[in-house]
Order: sequence, then C-alpha cells, then structure tokens
Amino acid sequence: MTTAEGTILGYPRIGRRRELKRALEAYWSGESSIDDLEAAARRLRRETRERLAAHGLGRTDAAIPESFSFYDQMLDIAAA
Repeated sequence: MTTAEGTILGYPRIGRRRELKRALEAYWSGESSIDDLEAAARRLRRETRERLAAHGLGRTDAAIPESFSFYDQMLDIAAA
C-alpha cells in the first residue's frame, strides 16, 4: 500500500475570490462590524480546510496550514 503526503505552502489565505480582502475593507470603511469580519474569516478558514481535505490533505496533521492573518502576515510576525 502506498501513502502520499503533501502540504500546501502559500495557499491564498484571502480566499479564491478575495473574500477576506473585501470583508476587511468593509470593516475598515465602517460598512461592517468586527463580528462580521471575524465571521467571514472563520467561514473562509473552514471552507479552505474542507476544500484541501477534499483534495486529500489530512485534516488532523500539518498538511493544512493553520496560520492566519487578517492583513499582513509579516507585520503579525514582527509584532509577535
């Protein structure tokens, strides 16, 4: 029996249709609340995990990246 392992580096965290970017800009402009932004981010993370798992990556291992940034991941790292 053969097993395959893989990971996705650089998978678009903003969504396939830039959903996170739109949600963030709506929050910045005052058109939506922080709760709306966080809900959009949760939905995007869930959909990404489900899509990658459907392509064969493991739900419970490190194959699906769990890092997340609303805007600038380098700034997040620098601030941490």
